[in-house]
Amino acid sequence: MKTSVEGQRVLVTAGAAGIGRAIAQTFLEHGARVHICDVDAQALAAANREMPAATQTRADVASTADVDRLFEDVARELGGLDVLVFTAGIGENSAEVRAAACERLAFLGIRLDETGKSTVKPDADISDHGSQVRVLVIRAKEDWAIARGCLHLA
Repeated sequence: MKTSVEGQRVLVTAGAAGIGRAIAQTFLEHGARVHICDVDAQALAAANREMPAATQTRADVASTADVDRLFEDVARELGGLDVLVFTAGIGENSAEVRAAACERLAFLGIRLDETGKSTVKPDADISDHGSQVRVLVIRAKEDWAIARGCLHLA
């Protein structure tokens, strides 16, 4: 099993802010090629300033049209995919949305295990042993982000 992410092609959903941005930045710092998607155009612009090496798409993973465009962008920018990270919002919390997105990527060799097709605990690898792409669900911990933001206001 490969443990280095150097050269890996990574897509991070909700990757423009919070834990998603931190995940994307960490992958970049360790030599991965990263593409982020987010629904927030302003957050994407800020992420682009801080992580110019990451490519990006404005997309809502609950929208079939957005998902199609996102995967076209990923194919063009990264030439494939090795790791898919669902974090925050509907990607983190909806097994149905994750399954539908992964089904559209079956041509890349994505296969979810039975747990990944249903409700899953956060911070889990939901890809099947035979999957050619690792699929991760990482909890956003939005309550901690809000608390940290409040500290800066005080």
